Amino acid sequence: MKTAADLKGLKIRTIPTKVFVAAVNSMGANATPMNFGEIYTSLQSGVLDGYEHTAATTISFKFNEVACCIALTKHLMDPTFLVFSLAEWKKLTPAEQGALQKAATEAANVVRVMAPQRDAEALAQVKKLGMKVNEIDLAPLQKAAIPAQDELAKEFGAEKLLEQIRKTP
Repeated sequence: MKTAADLKGLKIRTIPTKVFVAAVNSMGANATPMNFGEIYTSLQSGVLDGYEHTAATTISFKFNEVACCIALTKHLMDPTFLVFSLAEWKKLTPAEQGALQKAATEAANVVRVMAPQRDAEALAQVKKLGMKVNEIDLAPLQKAAIPAQDELAKEFGAEKLLEQIRKTP
C-alpha cells in the first residue's frame, strides 16, 4: 500500500470497539473486528488483508511472517493511563498521593521521549526482516476521518475535547 486510496475495500483487523472500527472504515477499508489471537492465521489464510498494530507488535508476534508491508497511516494514538478508583485513591495518604502523582508524571515524560525512539527502532527491525515500510500522504485520511470524529464526539459528549484536539498543532 503506497497511497490512502490503496486501503479501499481491504479487510483490516481491528480491535472490536466503536472508535477503532470507525477509524478503519473512515479510511475506506472494511474494518474486521476480531480477537487478537486470530490475526496470524487470518492473515495466513487470506481472511484478512491487514491489521492495525505497531511495528513492535509485528515483531513480537511474528506477523512479518505473514505480512509483507506496513503503511504508516498514523490514524490512532494509543495513550497509556494510570487510573485509580476514587475509593482506592482516598485510601492513600496525601503524601502517598503526591508521590504517586509525581512518579506518574515523571514516567509520562520518560515515555514521551522513549516512544518515538522505540518506534523508530522497531520500524528499522521490520525492514531488516524484509518488510516494506511505506510513508503515505495522510491528508486524505485525515479529511475522511472528520465525519466519523464528529459523530463519535457527539455520541460521547466530547465535542469540546475534539475541538481542542483539532486546534492543537
